[in-house]
Amino acid sequence: MTALEFSRKGDLLASGGTDRFVKVHTVAEGKHVKSFEGHTGHVLGVAWQANGRRLSSAEIGRAHV
Repeated sequence: MTALEFSRKGDLLASGGTDRFVKVHTVAEGKHVKSFEGHTGHVLGVAWQANGRRLSSAEIGRAHV
């Protein structure tokens, strides 16, 4: 993993990595909730919007909102 961020409520954890995926898991159970694909390089950053409704991710030279 190259990027991690907890949601504002602390109930979800977003991660990004060298596999080019962004993944979301529940914190309490560690259950996989969703995966997002589309990056062409390593995911270097993930960030939740303040209201927790949107997740952004970034790789070198590109960002996905």
